[in-house]
Amino acid sequence: MVPFFNQEFDSIEDALSFYNQYAKEVGFSTQSHTSKKGFDGVITRKEFVCNKQGLWRKPEQAEPSKRRWGITREQCGARMVVLKKRLNDKYVVSQFVEAHNHPLTTPRRIHLLRSHRKVTTVARNLADQLAAANVPTCQQMSVFELESGGLENVGFLRRDLYNARRDSRKTLARQDADMLYEYF
Repeated sequence: MVPFFNQEFDSIEDALSFYNQYAKEVGFSTQSHTSKKGFDGVITRKEFVCNKQGLWRKPEQAEPSKRRWGITREQCGARMVVLKKRLNDKYVVSQFVEAHNHPLTTPRRIHLLRSHRKVTTVARNLADQLAAANVPTCQQMSVFELESGGLENVGFLRRDLYNARRDSRKTLARQDADMLYEYF
Protein backbone atom coordinates (compact mmCIF):
# COMPACT_ATOMS: atom_id res chain seq x y z
CA MET A 1 0.00 0.00 0.00
CA VAL A 2 2.70 2.49 -1.05
CA PRO A 3 1.61 5.69 -2.87
CA PHE A 4 2.74 5.90 -6.48
CA PHE A 5 2.97 8.58 -9.16
CA ASN A 6 -0.41 9.38 -10.84
CA GLN A 7 -2.40 7.46 -8.22
CA GLU A 8 -5.95 8.89 -8.21
CA PHE A 9 -8.15 9.94 -5.27
CA ASP A 10 -11.71 11.26 -5.29
CA SER A 11 -11.03 13.93 -2.66
CA ILE A 12 -8.34 15.52 -0.50
CA GLU A 13 -9.73 13.63 2.52
CA ASP A 14 -9.26 10.31 0.69
CA ALA A 15 -5.65 11.22 -0.11
CA LEU A 16 -4.97 12.23 3.51
CA SER A 17 -6.58 9.04 4.81
CA PHE A 18 -4.53 6.89 2.43
CA TYR A 19 -1.23 8.63 3.28
CA ASN A 20 -1.98 8.45 7.01
CA GLN A 21 -2.70 4.71 6.75
CA TYR A 22 0.55 4.25 4.82
CA ALA A 23 2.39 6.24 7.53
CA LYS A 24 0.88 4.05 10.24
CA GLU A 25 2.13 0.89 8.54
CA VAL A 26 5.60 2.34 7.96
CA GLY A 27 6.01 4.01 11.37
CA PHE A 28 5.68 7.79 11.20
CA SER A 29 3.09 10.51 11.76
CA THR A 30 1.75 12.90 9.12
CA GLN A 31 0.58 16.47 8.93
CA SER A 32 -0.85 18.74 6.25
CA HIS A 33 1.73 21.20 5.03
CA THR A 34 0.78 23.57 2.23
CA SER A 35 -2.13 23.97 -0.14
CA LYS A 36 -3.09 26.17 -3.08
CA LYS A 37 -6.57 27.17 -4.10
CA GLY A 38 -7.84 28.04 -7.54
CA PHE A 39 -9.90 31.09 -8.48
CA ASP A 40 -13.09 29.27 -7.46
CA GLY A 41 -11.76 28.55 -3.94
CA VAL A 42 -11.27 24.80 -4.51
CA ILE A 43 -7.97 23.29 -3.40
CA THR A 44 -5.85 22.47 -6.46
CA ARG A 45 -2.63 21.38 -4.70
CA LYS A 46 -2.11 19.83 -1.28
CA GLU A 47 1.08 18.64 0.36
CA PHE A 48 1.22 16.06 3.17
CA VAL A 49 4.51 15.67 5.03
CA CYS A 50 6.15 13.73 7.84
CA ASN A 51 5.53 15.41 11.20
CA LYS A 52 9.30 15.82 11.63
CA GLN A 53 9.47 18.08 8.57
CA GLY A 54 10.78 21.57 9.25
CA LEU A 55 13.36 23.01 11.58
CA TRP A 56 13.03 23.45 15.34
CA ARG A 57 13.61 26.95 16.63
CA LYS A 58 14.29 27.66 20.27
CA PRO A 59 11.48 29.84 21.62
CA GLU A 60 12.44 33.16 23.11
CA GLN A 61 11.61 33.14 26.82
CA ALA A 62 12.22 35.54 29.66
CA GLU A 63 13.29 32.72 31.97
CA PRO A 64 14.58 29.28 30.97
CA SER A 65 12.15 26.38 31.10
CA LYS A 66 12.88 23.48 33.41
CA ARG A 67 11.36 20.93 31.06
CA ARG A 68 13.63 19.60 28.34
CA TRP A 69 11.81 18.69 25.16
CA GLY A 70 13.33 16.30 22.66
CA ILE A 71 14.10 17.33 19.12
CA THR A 72 10.77 17.30 17.31
CA ARG A 73 11.78 18.67 13.89
CA GLU A 74 14.58 17.16 11.84
CA GLN A 75 14.02 18.54 8.31
CA CYS A 76 12.61 15.25 7.10
CA GLY A 77 11.91 15.28 3.36
CA ALA A 78 9.23 12.56 3.22
CA ARG A 79 6.12 13.91 1.51
CA MET A 80 3.23 13.27 -0.83
CA VAL A 81 1.86 16.03 -3.08
CA VAL A 82 -1.51 15.74 -4.81
CA LEU A 83 -2.81 17.94 -7.64
CA LYS A 84 -6.36 18.30 -8.92
CA LYS A 85 -6.92 17.19 -12.52
CA ARG A 86 -9.12 19.45 -14.58
CA LEU A 87 -10.56 16.67 -16.73
CA ASN A 88 -12.29 14.50 -14.13
CA ASP A 89 -11.99 16.54 -10.89
CA LYS A 90 -9.87 13.84 -9.24
CA TYR A 91 -6.68 14.35 -7.29
CA VAL A 92 -3.51 12.61 -8.45
CA VAL A 93 -0.17 12.06 -6.74
CA SER A 94 2.35 14.34 -8.44
CA GLN A 95 5.26 13.83 -6.05
CA PHE A 96 6.09 11.14 -3.53
CA VAL A 97 9.29 11.08 -1.45
CA GLU A 98 9.67 8.01 0.72
CA ALA A 99 13.06 8.68 2.38
CA HIS A 100 13.24 9.75 6.03
CA ASN A 101 16.34 11.14 7.76
CA HIS A 102 15.32 9.91 11.22
CA PRO A 103 14.54 6.54 12.78
CA LEU A 104 10.95 5.40 12.36
CA THR A 105 8.68 4.46 15.25
CA THR A 106 8.36 0.83 16.28
CA PRO A 107 5.00 -0.92 15.77
CA ARG A 108 4.57 -1.07 19.54
CA ARG A 109 4.60 2.71 19.85
CA ILE A 110 2.82 3.72 16.63
CA HIS A 111 -0.47 4.27 18.49
CA LEU A 112 1.15 7.15 20.42
CA LEU A 113 1.73 9.31 17.32
CA ARG A 114 -0.67 12.24 16.96
CA SER A 115 -2.02 11.57 13.46
CA HIS A 116 -3.00 8.01 14.43
CA ARG A 117 -4.96 8.93 17.57
CA LYS A 118 -8.66 9.68 17.44
CA VAL A 119 -11.53 9.46 19.92
CA THR A 120 -14.27 7.87 17.84
CA THR A 121 -17.93 8.78 18.11
CA VAL A 122 -18.69 5.44 19.77
CA ALA A 123 -15.94 5.99 22.36
CA ARG A 124 -17.16 9.54 22.95
CA ASN A 125 -20.73 8.33 23.53
CA LEU A 126 -19.52 5.65 25.94
CA ALA A 127 -17.42 8.24 27.77
CA ASP A 128 -20.50 10.49 28.07
CA GLN A 129 -22.52 7.59 29.51
CA LEU A 130 -19.76 6.74 31.97
CA ALA A 131 -19.49 10.39 32.98
CA ALA A 132 -23.26 10.48 33.56
CA ALA A 133 -22.74 7.50 35.91
CA ASN A 134 -20.05 9.52 37.78
CA VAL A 135 -17.10 7.47 36.54
CA PRO A 136 -14.02 9.73 36.50
CA THR A 137 -12.21 10.23 33.20
CA CYS A 138 -9.05 8.49 34.45
CA GLN A 139 -11.11 5.37 35.27
CA GLN A 140 -12.93 5.60 31.94
CA MET A 141 -9.58 5.10 30.26
CA SER A 142 -9.18 1.85 32.21
CA VAL A 143 -12.57 0.73 30.91
CA PHE A 144 -11.51 1.44 27.32
CA GLU A 145 -8.24 -0.39 27.93
CA LEU A 146 -10.02 -3.51 29.21
CA GLU A 147 -12.62 -3.36 26.45
CA SER A 148 -10.07 -3.19 23.64
CA GLY A 149 -7.52 -5.63 25.04
CA GLY A 150 -4.69 -3.23 25.90
CA LEU A 151 -3.66 0.39 25.70
CA GLU A 152 -2.13 -0.03 22.24
CA ASN A 153 -5.55 -1.06 20.84
CA VAL A 154 -7.55 1.83 22.33
CA GLY A 155 -6.64 4.34 19.59
CA PHE A 156 -6.26 7.39 21.83
CA LEU A 157 -4.55 8.51 25.02
CA ARG A 158 -5.93 9.71 28.34
CA ARG A 159 -5.16 13.30 27.36
CA ASP A 160 -7.26 12.85 24.18
CA LEU A 161 -10.17 11.64 26.29
CA TYR A 162 -9.86 14.67 28.60
CA ASN A 163 -9.81 16.94 25.53
CA ALA A 164 -12.89 15.23 24.06
CA ARG A 165 -14.76 15.71 27.35
CA ARG A 166 -13.72 19.38 27.38
CA ASP A 167 -15.01 19.86 23.83
CA SER A 168 -18.35 18.22 24.60
CA ARG A 169 -18.77 20.42 27.69
CA LYS A 170 -18.01 23.51 25.60
CA THR A 171 -20.64 22.45 23.07
CA LEU A 172 -23.22 21.94 25.81
CA ALA A 173 -22.32 25.25 27.46
CA ARG A 174 -23.16 27.11 24.26
CA GLN A 175 -26.52 25.37 24.02
CA ASP A 176 -27.61 25.62 27.67
CA ALA A 177 -29.60 28.83 27.20
CA ASP A 178 -31.36 27.47 24.13
CA MET A 179 -32.25 24.23 25.91
CA LEU A 180 -33.59 26.17 28.90
CA TYR A 181 -35.65 28.41 26.63
CA GLU A 182 -37.17 25.39 24.85
CA TYR A 183 -38.00 23.76 28.19
CA PHE A 184 -40.17 26.67 29.32
